[in-house]
Amino acid sequence: MKNHAKLICRLILLMAFFYASFAYAENTPDSLYRNAQALFNKGQYVKAIKEYDRILSLGADLTLLHQVYIYRGLSYQKIGRLDKALEDYTMASKINYPPEPTQAYFSLGIIHILRHEYDKAIIQYDKILSMKPDSNALYQAHVARGSSYQAMGRLDKALEDFTKASKINNRPNPAYVYFLIGSIYYTRGSYGRAFDYYDQAIIMKADQTLLSQINLHRGIYYEVKGPLPKAVDAYTEAIRVQPNDPSLYFTRANLKKRMLQYDQAIADYTRAIQLSPDDPLLYACRAHVQIVNGHQRDAHEDLRKACAMGEAKSCRVYNFLMSRNRF
Repeated sequence: MKNHAKLICRLILLMAFFYASFAYAENTPDSLYRNAQALFNKGQYVKAIKEYDRILSLGADLTLLHQVYIYRGLSYQKIGRLDKALEDYTMASKINYPPEPTQAYFSLGIIHILRHEYDKAIIQYDKILSMKPDSNALYQAHVARGSSYQAMGRLDKALEDFTKASKINNRPNPAYVYFLIGSIYYTRGSYGRAFDYYDQAIIMKADQTLLSQINLHRGIYYEVKGPLPKAVDAYTEAIRVQPNDPSLYFTRANLKKRMLQYDQAIADYTRAIQLSPDDPLLYACRAHVQIVNGHQRDAHEDLRKACAMGEAKSCRVYNFLMSRNRF
């Protein structure tokens, strides 16, 4: 019996040791990081942040600490806590790993852009460029810094960065930088040069978003300079590649209204409303065309909806017409 009791005690101690070891393994920084990354990848950012907090409370090597600050910062960024994201990215940039923390500087630059702090974003991209990074990071830094200069209205500096990016060999997404250069010339009113670069972007297999923007720019140009049918064609092509963008239907509808093609304008406003049913401006614009086109009852309903959504001008028109029994 004594031997049997000793055996049971040993088994109990062995099991206790096993479970303690298992619990420890489940709470090591590496295991917690795996759990946090799984939560992050599922979009469960608040839960992921709690796991990153646990890692930081335990401590970890520099490699893991750098990644924890980066991903906790990105989690905060995803939930709109830009102040907390900025703190974490700043911490990541101060850790002596890697020797050239370009990831942290890029992340800081993004936060500053989101906060419209373009001058501070440029400082981060300057740091990256001073490190002589690989071609991919070099391209991204020139594009990001150029975009910041463009947002500040410093088009010469933006063009300088975009041009440098266009000359980097094996650059990712080569069409994008040609579009950016074209957009600078477009803003300056140098439409011929802008369209040359847009054509280069198309040759470089621009994606659907870029193709849509290129055709939108062409449409706006022809709407101003003429002929208007070319503007319609350009907007139609933009819609073809981005058929779920309500702003494109809205833009073409406004042009159709200008061309007195009311039925087609109404059709485009209707499609825009189907894609964005909570936009009061769409109802207000369709109501205007409905009135001109003699569809008073339909106009009444559109004005009522626009007014209910808080569109002040529609409310004034609606109340005025109702007071005079115009519907």
